[in-house]
This record gives sequence, structure tokens and C-alpha cells, in this order.
Amino acid sequence: MTEHKPHQIIPPSNMLRAKIGTDPALLHKQAVERANQALDGLKSEFIQWIGEDLDKLKKARDVVREDPSCAQSLENLRTHSHDLKGLGTTYGFPLVSRLAGSLCKLIEGIEARSGALPMDLAEKHIDAMIAVVSQEIKTDDDTASVAVAETLELMAAQHIASL
Repeated sequence: MTEHKPHQIIPPSNMLRAKIGTDPALLHKQAVERANQALDGLKSEFIQWIGEDLDKLKKARDVVREDPSCAQSLENLRTHSHDLKGLGTTYGFPLVSRLAGSLCKLIEGIEARSGALPMDLAEKHIDAMIAVVSQEIKTDDDTASVAVAETLELMAAQHIASL
């Protein structure tokens, strides 16, 4: 026969609930507000950070231009494009995200089909991102910039389809 040891049930403390309250909608709203305040405090840094990210992209482009057949250089270019795709909108430049996304699709498309990167098209994407930032186009309703983005997206899709 096994011997049973005495046991005690300890109910979990609800101290956290007592401190923060019970309304999840209110908690979510407060968390979002705190996050927005934190981002507002960083906005002055965004232009510097996106500039640094664009510099990395330009350096990666220069390396690919020197040796277009180097897979690691191409992957580096894709990585920096992908970073800008994700960060452009956060930095306040949604068109940079869109253009970087198109460049990512182009690179991924040629990698998947073992094609060569059309440097002129890649450079047009990068030049467009630089122009958006230098002209501080922070909305995605600038007709000329949207037209450029649409054209580059179309050109990238056509190039991939032609492989």
C-alpha cells in the first residue's frame, strides 16, 4: 500500500488582476497608446535610420553590380530590400515599403528561376526609394510616385514571367 502524503491546495494569486483591472479592451487600448507614444518619441530618428538602411541597400547594390553572379551578394541585396519593405511604413514612408517589396519579388523571382538580375530595373527601384525619402513623400497618395511604383511592379512581374 502506498502512503499518501498530506497535500495543500494553494490558490493562485490575483494580484496582477487587482493592479491592472479586468477590462481587456481597456488594457489593449492603453498598450496601443503607450506604443504610439514610444514611436512618436522616436520619429525624429526615423529619417536618419531610413537613410542608414538605404545606404546599406546602395552598398549591397554596388557589390552585386561588381559581381552579378555571386549568390551571397544577391542574397545580401534581397535582405536589405526586405528590411526596407518591413520598415519603410514604420519610418513613415509607405512607398518605400512598396518599392522594396517589388524589388524583393524581383530578386526572389529570378532566384527561383535561376535568372540573372536585371541591374537597370533593380537600380530603378533603389533610385525611386531614394527619391521618395529625399523628397519626404510620406503618403501613398502622391500620384506621380504611385505611378512610378506601379510601373516598376509591372516591369518586375513581366521580367519574372519572361524567364
